[in-house]
Amino acid sequence: ACGTRLPLAGVVNDDPVYTRALMAAGGTIEAGPIASTQPVGSFTFTPVLSFTTPLAGEETSTTFAFTPKMSILSGERITLYLPGFSREDGPLDVSSPTNP
Repeated sequence: ACGTRLPLAGVVNDDPVYTRALMAAGGTIEAGPIASTQPVGSFTFTPVLSFTTPLAGEETSTTFAFTPKMSILSGERITLYLPGFSREDGPLDVSSPTNP
């Protein structure tokens, strides 16, 4: 938010390389280290989204493939947000090479 962007390679837990600074009408905060950071994983350049029928309004199968640069633990989520898409209720086929 507010112009913050994540690095392409993700963020390591409590990495001291990150700093913060603020210049605002109400005052400034000099550049200094961020005390703690939460890790954020990365797919770098590997994500691929493909459709069997790439036509608007037509039924299609969708494949989202990626190679994570981090461990994805049981219970963690990956959310693929596709505005304007919908699907019928029913089972969703999700598989991975490490957990088919």
